[in-house]
Amino acid sequence: MRRPANRSPRPGCRIRIGLKPVPLRIRDRSRPATPGYFKAESEGTGLIDWEPIAARFAASKNYWIGTASTSGRPHAMPVWGVWLGDRFAFSTSPASRKARNLRANPRIAVHLEDGDAVIAIEGRARELRAPAELSAFLLAYNPKYNWNFTADQVAEGVFEMTPEVAFAWLGGEGESFGGTATRWRFERAAQPVESKRATTRATTRRGTVARQKPKTATTHKPKTTPSKATTARKNKKRK
Repeated sequence: MRRPANRSPRPGCRIRIGLKPVPLRIRDRSRPATPGYFKAESEGTGLIDWEPIAARFAASKNYWIGTASTSGRPHAMPVWGVWLGDRFAFSTSPASRKARNLRANPRIAVHLEDGDAVIAIEGRARELRAPAELSAFLLAYNPKYNWNFTADQVAEGVFEMTPEVAFAWLGGEGESFGGTATRWRFERAAQPVESKRATTRATTRRGTVARQKPKTATTHKPKTTPSKATTARKNKKRK
């Protein structure tokens, strides 16, 4: 996780929790089919509702994120993060391995620290660059962690994940494990307006450049002055 080098949290300060996430559009909810581990969907306590899971995820302090390079080399590191609408956003050093991985391969997994009451979310990440998006990140991040990131410190290295699928269960063994395991699949979220405009501008620029015909240099043949012998031959032919 990236933090300003010139500041530490005040002694005794507490992380603010209870940031309310915007509900995701759930496509379906089901029990993962893992024979020998999870019970059938019709058995056990039943499937979990998403709202309390999302609230717990949003209120957490530390998040483990998993990325991979284009060659498939895995990488896991903890970060601090916040919910922005229905997306999870976090910051890291622009030169870190996870940042390099995500620019080349946007697939990402995010997991809380608890290995018993589990919440794991998978999706795709993109780097935030629009000023409005970065301002929204600061407005959520600084109060949550009692921090003081400034706009220039997050000009690069802020990523957001759009969730595609999530998993959760309420305990490490017995009924709380096998009888509560739930999987959610989410509708594909609409691309943010700022991102759409940026993409449109980039596409338009590329299209314009592609349609422009390169200017070709015009070759002018230099004028030559005929020699006296050539002139004499022409005059002889005319006679």
